[in-house]
Amino acid sequence: MFRDWGVAPVSPTGGKRPVSRRRAPRVEADKATGMYKVYILISEKFAKTYVGFTDNLDRRLIEHNSGKSEFSSRYKPWKILYFEDHEKLENAVSREKYFKTSAGRNKIKTLFVMGRGQAVRQRPLEP
Repeated sequence: MFRDWGVAPVSPTGGKRPVSRRRAPRVEADKATGMYKVYILISEKFAKTYVGFTDNLDRRLIEHNSGKSEFSSRYKPWKILYFEDHEKLENAVSREKYFKTSAGRNKIKTLFVMGRGQAVRQRPLEP
């Protein structure tokens, strides 16, 4: 098949999946508490939720409501539905990923969205 070249062509990435050009968010632990926050926002006008993590929840909510994110700008205004604190970044990322799975989305729907959750839960949910 590759008689003309003598060897198989090599992809520019060395056969590996291309590296994403999207920059990872620069998140540092909250200076006051040293915690990372996993949060769930709910749109006040649409039946949409948004899951993310941050080191500064107040700043991040302002960013969502000011339209700095393409997805969240379409469904603003947002309010905080739920958040939880994590000491380690790895734990916060893992928890965010859980909420973005089908099981996590179902948990969000059954606990909050069905009743359009009025209160902010501060106690961690069991997976």
